[in-house]
Amino acid sequence: MPTGLAGAAAGFAVHVHVLNLVAWPCLAAYALWPLGAGPKGQESRGRFFETCLKGLASARRGFVGAALLAGLGLGLLVLGQWWRFGDPLETGRFGHYSAWTWPWTGLWAQMLAPGRSLWLYAPAATLGLVGLRAALRRAPAATWLALSLLLTRWLVVSARTDWYGGWGLGPRHLVPAIPFVMIGFAAAIEALPRRAASVRRLFWFAVAASAALTGWLATRSIFEWMIALTNDPRSAGHVLETSHFAWWASPIAGFSSLQPDVLALGAVRLMRAGHPGLLIGFAIVGLVGVVAAGLVARALWRGREAGSGDR
Repeated sequence: MPTGLAGAAAGFAVHVHVLNLVAWPCLAAYALWPLGAGPKGQESRGRFFETCLKGLASARRGFVGAALLAGLGLGLLVLGQWWRFGDPLETGRFGHYSAWTWPWTGLWAQMLAPGRSLWLYAPAATLGLVGLRAALRRAPAATWLALSLLLTRWLVVSARTDWYGGWGLGPRHLVPAIPFVMIGFAAAIEALPRRAASVRRLFWFAVAASAALTGWLATRSIFEWMIALTNDPRSAGHVLETSHFAWWASPIAGFSSLQPDVLALGAVRLMRAGHPGLLIGFAIVGLVGVVAAGLVARALWRGREAGSGDR
């Protein structure tokens, strides 16, 4: 049953975004990984594929069911596109947004460009690089799955002319991979009690700085900033390229010229005008966030105490 549900989830994920199709080989490899392990969970060197095939024979019903459900999801997407647009391969964008291109610009820009770098705009994922080796030791299959999902998505997205994902913070098309690559961050947290005190302090300082940066970016409007760039003579005629590659045009620097623009402030204004409903909703969400933060802090503190006891 879990195998079938996984197949169904993979199949219907393409209805969220057709780009999720590139994750299928990664998911299939992750499903086959345990089948290539020996009796004690160690991979059989030189006989991985042979062991996989033997394991697959005993679990073929589950994998066949998963493949059928995945195919059903993809088939319904293709059918829907044919029904709506007269072409099973037409997603409804009609070539207006993107076309295939050489991937070189997208490859480096999504990693390093000041306006588009994944590591700048997902700082918690960047901190996860510290725990990558620990994650590979603790959960090799899950970690390789996360890395493969990021790699394949990065490669395919880079080969499209809209690799940047429109007006957004960082590489928008790589956002779905961020929760997976956070496995390194989790491993870094887990190993932190065994680190030196100076390393722990430095790590938590980096976490606080990452939260501050994320909060700063979340309280301004990328649309307002892009409009400002459009009207800036320094970027005349090449607004997008400037937003990608110029440090002064990156949201990290440029947002300093903008006023905060968040829905919560609008809720306060509505309350002052006699309509408190939206602010009450924000208060409830904030309360849930505070409780969740308290639970996370308690879990981290208990982990710290357990780590200290182990030493």
